[in-house]
Amino acid sequence: MRIRNIKSDGLTPFITLGAVATFGPDNNWESKIVISGSDYTPNGVYGSVINVPMCIDANLTQKAFLKDLVERFNLIVLSDPNDAGNLIIEPYNDYLAQSTIKYWSDKLDTSKEILVKDTVSIQKKNVNFSDLEDVDMVNKWFKDNQPEINVYGKINSEVTSNDFATGELKNNPFFSPYINQRIYKNEDTELASEAKNFVVQYEYTYKNIDGVNELSLENTKPKLFWYNGSATIVKRAGFTSNLDYWLHNQPVSGEVINAYNFTTYPVCTPYDITPVDSAYTLSPTNKSLYWNSNPPIIGENDIFNYLSYDGSWFANTLYGLYWQPYLNNIYSDNARIMECYLNLNEVDIYQFKFNDELFIKDTYWRILSIDNYQVNNQDSTKVTLLKIVDSLNNCNNCDYVPGFVNGSNIASGVAYIWCPEGTPNCTPDITAPNFTGVYVTQECCDCRNGEWFEVGNNTGLGICYENSGSLPLVLKNTTALRSFLQSGSTKGVLSGLMGGLNNPLIRGVDNNKFSQSLLPHYGDDIIIKYNRKDKATPQMQGESHRLVLSGYTIDNTKAYAYPQGAYNNNPLLIPTDTNIIIRVKGITTVIGGSNPTYPIGTTEGFAYFTGFKSGVGGVTQLGTIGGTSEFSLKEAGGTSVCVLYIDIYEGVLRFGITDTATRTKRIWALTVELDINKIQNFSLGYDENWALYQNGDNIQLQNGNLLIWN
Repeated sequence: MRIRNIKSDGLTPFITLGAVATFGPDNNWESKIVISGSDYTPNGVYGSVINVPMCIDANLTQKAFLKDLVERFNLIVLSDPNDAGNLIIEPYNDYLAQSTIKYWSDKLDTSKEILVKDTVSIQKKNVNFSDLEDVDMVNKWFKDNQPEINVYGKINSEVTSNDFATGELKNNPFFSPYINQRIYKNEDTELASEAKNFVVQYEYTYKNIDGVNELSLENTKPKLFWYNGSATIVKRAGFTSNLDYWLHNQPVSGEVINAYNFTTYPVCTPYDITPVDSAYTLSPTNKSLYWNSNPPIIGENDIFNYLSYDGSWFANTLYGLYWQPYLNNIYSDNARIMECYLNLNEVDIYQFKFNDELFIKDTYWRILSIDNYQVNNQDSTKVTLLKIVDSLNNCNNCDYVPGFVNGSNIASGVAYIWCPEGTPNCTPDITAPNFTGVYVTQECCDCRNGEWFEVGNNTGLGICYENSGSLPLVLKNTTALRSFLQSGSTKGVLSGLMGGLNNPLIRGVDNNKFSQSLLPHYGDDIIIKYNRKDKATPQMQGESHRLVLSGYTIDNTKAYAYPQGAYNNNPLLIPTDTNIIIRVKGITTVIGGSNPTYPIGTTEGFAYFTGFKSGVGGVTQLGTIGGTSEFSLKEAGGTSVCVLYIDIYEGVLRFGITDTATRTKRIWALTVELDINKIQNFSLGYDENWALYQNGDNIQLQNGNLLIWN
């Protein structure tokens, strides 16, 4: 059951299915359900302790959980030398940062073979890190609609510098991606959100049943997210005021549902965000729990304020922060493995750590393995070491490092920015006509796991997009039927998924991810969306609707017809700068009452037409106020008593239905044919030569008109 329009009487909230205005007095209702909440105070709920173990699926194992964390953050697990019962767990990079430099050149046994070779033997052909697929709403959408990007945040890289590399380096994920979405007003996801800084993860999913998407609950995978520990105040879109929201709890099944008021919420995202004044702006310094530098798909939200198509924090992703420094020492052109024999004693072995930096013959090395060391034996021991590659850029044949402009290393939301390795703090040129700051070699782009596109007039140089192995996010977002990196007014990944049977049938040339609805969506509606193709001429955007409404009247009291007969459906709000032409056909039948002239079954048909214009000065009805009667059909010997009154009240289009007879109960069905056009030049003349002030503003006269140069 879905419940809408929660009302409040003083301090007691209540929800009522049915209403006097529509269904008559209580004793005429066939059913009545009232849900009341007598306690708004969140005692015993907010701030109480959560039993985390009880929330964990019993089928999940500790082994899989720990294995994911070790692989995800490239963790080192060591025994604590000061406490045998304690384990030290830390990222590989942090472990290396605690290294001790040791001079071991004099321990090298030069009488035995010393073999220095490349790292081909420990290289893998493919490096693929990913989270689990999942069935929650957004993850399922990516799987169904953008399989090249699924799983969101993955990284796939193929080693191109080693023809002999084989195999795959991959992780064993336990978690699925945590992908934020906004809070919507209702199932019509094209309507703007009321909460400008509220982000959530939708854990429920959808199923396509007979061509209709219906919401459902299924088991989902665990997810990781950041939370700074302090709740954030929810802000209302378009206002400076705060926004209240309500959560509900039913302690006993079938009993009272308690409503709890909240003004704050925990900001949980895949980025390390700590909001300031209920907002935040993502930057290259932010850490991400995605493997790749994937941006938030609702970047315009005040919690992100990030509208680029590519993330600028690659160095702080799971791959860039925890894995790339490690892999650079294996895949670099300068990477080497040395097999040699060292004269080691008991003290060397006792004090040895794998993060030691060993200086041997002008080069620093780290130990990979010590083979067959024998106590009290004076013979040298075989040791395998990996060369420490120390440079700004450990990429093969690459002489560039990431550059930054205004804190971002992404130019125009499209391409990575670069600086020569010798001047890493340069100011890249990303302006026309040169754009030298975005051109780079394919080797450098491969190092960033990017997608390289050669530029014809720059031999050997090209533009580097992110997400190797698939189309760049910016291109996929452009060509997708919906904008998964949603910004502005584009349709997002959840468009059309939440409404189920309440989604209309929409056709027409203006039905794409950039088109916006002029009127609310109803299930009993057929819409043709259109616009003008020649963009050099005056523009308009239009919709042609065929909408079914129904209503119910008692006696001669005016009532109104609504979609599905439900008065609490979304109102037909009419936008400004529009014109509307309407034709309504209706039929009504007596279903009760005591009027002998109009017994049960008496039927009447009719049709009305009217038009409106809605501008900055208000709404004007065309023709007869209330509509013009086109025809009336009645039974032989009968009298027409049914009247339709069409008007716009406080911006809402209404269809008033009145039976002028008394002691009757009627049911009504209306078919509304409505054409609405949004006109760009409704208030400002097309191609006029406007008079301007020096600051560029139009000169407005006292009557509100604008001055035109003649």
